[in-house]
Amino acid sequence: GGAWDNSKKLCEKLNIKNTESGKACVVGDTVGDPFKDTSGPSLDILLKLMAMVSLLIAPLLDGKHDWEDFWIGIIPFAIGVVATFVLMYFKILTWKDPLAQHTTGDGDEMQ
Repeated sequence: GGAWDNSKKLCEKLNIKNTESGKACVVGDTVGDPFKDTSGPSLDILLKLMAMVSLLIAPLLDGKHDWEDFWIGIIPFAIGVVATFVLMYFKILTWKDPLAQHTTGDGDEMQ
């Protein structure tokens, strides 16, 4: 919501208000406002749900020794590491700035 809401500021910075991209930015601003305003209450419910789930799972963990089943956690960790390297290999996950190619209307690069 916040990213969509801030799209209008980017359009103003790039001087593309009267183009098709500018119209899309206005739509993003219109759609982003309600999302931004409703995300706070949604996160509150999510935090409460996570707290309840952790309290319900706690008795299942009772009696487990610290490193008894450590190997179970290695599996999702290994999957995450492999997935990260695959995404980096196919250049889906990069450190490049996606807005670096855009320039303002004056020919100056956006900072």
